[in-house]
Amino acid sequence: MNCNATSKVKLAMLAVFVLALAPILAACHDKSNRTLDDLVRFLSEEFPVTAESSDFLYTAVLATDGRRITLGGTDAEVFQYESTKAMDAGKEMMERIGSTFGFEYAVHSNGTFVLSINISVARDTEEAERIARRFSRF
Repeated sequence: MNCNATSKVKLAMLAVFVLALAPILAACHDKSNRTLDDLVRFLSEEFPVTAESSDFLYTAVLATDGRRITLGGTDAEVFQYESTKAMDAGKEMMERIGSTFGFEYAVHSNGTFVLSINISVARDTEEAERIARRFSRF
């Protein structure tokens, strides 16, 4: 076999390996089955959850699930939506609620999850920004 033929065989073997590995890697990065509990656990790895409540009306912002949590010293709300379309409608509802009551919310989205922090009452805006960065990596 000459050098050129050997290179082609190696390239073909590499292509077969990559094609075989692709579905495995895709499954590892599949984020479609994540839950709100997964999100809270992920956030709590960096910020201790000192309070958590699910007994509020997250349906008012069209979410399928929601929690009020205190991360470190920052109060936040996290929501999960059925779709990005529902999430967009929910974020719009949050803006209306905030403007009605004179609050300013920092609303971040990631897939079908939303993190909302009331900036008007946040004690530590730097911590709120760190929480938002952590949320974006979920």
